[in-house]
Amino acid sequence: VIVLLFLLITGFVSFSLPEAMPYLRLYMPVLLLEYGLNILLTVFRCESRIKEYAQILNLNTLLLALCTGVGALWGVGGVIAGKYLSFAVAFVLCVYKSRTELKRIATAAPLSSKKQRELWRYSLYTGVSSALNTALYLIDVSMVAALIKDPESLALYKVATLIPNALTFIPTSIVLCVLPDIISNRKNIQWLKRKLMRVTCGLGAANMFIC
Repeated sequence: VIVLLFLLITGFVSFSLPEAMPYLRLYMPVLLLEYGLNILLTVFRCESRIKEYAQILNLNTLLLALCTGVGALWGVGGVIAGKYLSFAVAFVLCVYKSRTELKRIATAAPLSSKKQRELWRYSLYTGVSSALNTALYLIDVSMVAALIKDPESLALYKVATLIPNALTFIPTSIVLCVLPDIISNRKNIQWLKRKLMRVTCGLGAANMFIC
């Protein structure tokens, strides 16, 4: 729905870099593929299939680097096409590996109305939080584009800030991997104290290394 709304808005609103609009319209559906991939990867985390989760995530990262690198030879359109290809391959692989779980989900009994309300409330809060985090991550690029209005300067700024921001995948991946174990042992206080201290120290060391 958000992607469709954005595509409609771009037809009526003018932006500071009008030459970028065709690429934005072409890129927006990639977000749907990425969203679907993240939903399927959640199944692996919930089933504690961390090894398969890491394999698909690493494959997607390698494909992104390879396909966008090769696609750059044909310009921005080639880079976007490379992203389509990398996410599509990872998505199909996810569907194949999680086909048993997907069948169980499709044939599962519906949740009670109380649980549905609780799930919607939780999803709404986390969705808004995720959207705000993404907006904060991108707002600086929008401000630079509005102030400078120079595509080359904007591209240089984006490249300069991309590498340090991308390195946050290290602590984020650790949290995603240990979260299912923490939830399954949420009533084991001694286990939580021991493991959470170890995870906190490990994340602190990883963040210090990145800094």
